[in-house]
Amino acid sequence: MLETSGRSINRLTALRTPSEFVFPRSSRIPIPPCLRTFSTTPSRQLTVKRKIFYNWVQKVGKNFATPQQGGTNYVTCYDREGKLIRDVEAKAREQEVKEIAAENADPERKKRVDEDDESVYDEDSDVGEDELGAKASAKRARSGKKEGEEKKVNKRKEDLQPFPHNREFRSEPILSTAMRDEIYSRIMEKGKTIRQVSQEMQVEMKRVGAVVRMKTMEQDWIKEGKPLAMRYQTSIHSMIPTTPLRTDREATFQPHEPINTLLVHNATRRQLFHPTHETHQFTRSDAAKVFKRNLLPADERIPHPDMVQRHREIIVDRVAPVEIERRRVESFQREVVEMRERKEAEVRKQERHKERVEGQRWQFVFHDVRTEDAGTNGRGRFGVGWRYGRPHMDRRKGEVKIPTKVES
Repeated sequence: MLETSGRSINRLTALRTPSEFVFPRSSRIPIPPCLRTFSTTPSRQLTVKRKIFYNWVQKVGKNFATPQQGGTNYVTCYDREGKLIRDVEAKAREQEVKEIAAENADPERKKRVDEDDESVYDEDSDVGEDELGAKASAKRARSGKKEGEEKKVNKRKEDLQPFPHNREFRSEPILSTAMRDEIYSRIMEKGKTIRQVSQEMQVEMKRVGAVVRMKTMEQDWIKEGKPLAMRYQTSIHSMIPTTPLRTDREATFQPHEPINTLLVHNATRRQLFHPTHETHQFTRSDAAKVFKRNLLPADERIPHPDMVQRHREIIVDRVAPVEIERRRVESFQREVVEMRERKEAEVRKQERHKERVEGQRWQFVFHDVRTEDAGTNGRGRFGVGWRYGRPHMDRRKGEVKIPTKVES
């Protein structure tokens, strides 16, 4: 109820007549219109922004309901009319090729075109620079030497830019399903090492190990009957760039990423001036020792130092490619044997420090330990109970868990 001049008025009456109050037994008193609407009914009027949005949904947005195969499906891949830019460019190139073929089929027309091309470079001609450039471009198009024609349609720079306002970011390709299955098969079934598979398929060793772990988990889920998000995987792979698996076994794999990247060591972040004799051959090993006494040179710190050695044999020693391949296979075989021997030796070493006592139902295993393994603070990784014997300080009150400074 509203109180006005000693009288009460129903609020419903005020809402029904927003422009004026109607008092019983009195004259109408005009009041200014209410600026705030009390209605919750949505407005059916199309604003400019709604029109733009509906227009985008009907043209560009409909392409994302059914993503096209054979390339990325980002917003930057379509024009304002909702057409795929790479398809438009492909049709334009096809039309240009047909025109060139028609010109070559007509001798008289080709003769006239050649005469026009010769007149482009006539020194006495008074044709402007713009027209000269246009005719020269037409000649290059007729000769089939258009810039960028040798590039694939799905290799446009804009096709790898998912954000329209961030032109510097480009999405990197991921491993396809067939590529991951092949990596898992070569390691788990054929018994190859991670280093060997990394060099053969041009995938970094850390990623190869991650693929093997994830595929192993996937196999366990299949055995346990857990559902897999295969439809989600298929949809994502159809919209982002992927590295396919080459079916031709003799051909080399498409490089997925650099596999021999050298990480920057903390000891090499400073600038040093080291005097040396002019006749002394200052190598990478010498440079590593200058920074740190036990630091290995760059040729030995990279993930695949054997690739450098093979390249040196090809360039310097002039070794035949067949011999290089034979040496590579032998080196991998030796690496597999050495790795197996190291594992067996580690198992034998651990068994020597164990004492097994057979019980009625259980087998008790006793280990020989040393107190020095716990370290000076009692939290050494090789100490007994390093995880359970002494609790961590993560949940202690007043413990600072966020970084207090930033290392420059």
